[in-house]
Amino acid sequence: MACEKRKVCKVKNLHELTAICGVEGEFDSQPDVRPSTDEARRIITKYLGFPKIDQVKRKVNQETFTRKRIEKVEEKLKRQQRENRHKQMTYIMFQSMINPLGAMSNLNVDGFEDLAKVTSQNLMEVKKLMEIRRRDSSFNPPPQFDASRSEVGGSQHLVVSQDEHGI
Repeated sequence: MACEKRKVCKVKNLHELTAICGVEGEFDSQPDVRPSTDEARRIITKYLGFPKIDQVKRKVNQETFTRKRIEKVEEKLKRQQRENRHKQMTYIMFQSMINPLGAMSNLNVDGFEDLAKVTSQNLMEVKKLMEIRRRDSSFNPPPQFDASRSEVGGSQHLVVSQDEHGI
């Protein structure tokens, strides 16, 4: 009954809106159903053509569907919580460089453990980057001062090859 009242109300609103906007046209009293009846029959026939074992695998009731959906959302929530915690600990790590007591004053034991993990991960990243830089610098040595080109007053000039700066 409530659905019928809503439908009547929506149709009335539609007619009022078309009158206000000056739109003319006929409106079907029959709903436009997707997929079409022929398409629905084709899908059902295809499903019935599957072996019984495949039909059972493809069947999902509302409870199973909802349960799987909840599991996916819960897993997504857990990932987001881990990411948020990591970002929070990274923020505290940087704040502790400015004000160690203030930044870490609200941490409990679990918080300190999380902060230690994040700090350790960041330290490993820094070490990896340092190693990469060391390897790269062995192929591309840093600029050297050329003492033989010194002018009066003993100043030294930095000799930089064009390749180092891509000029």
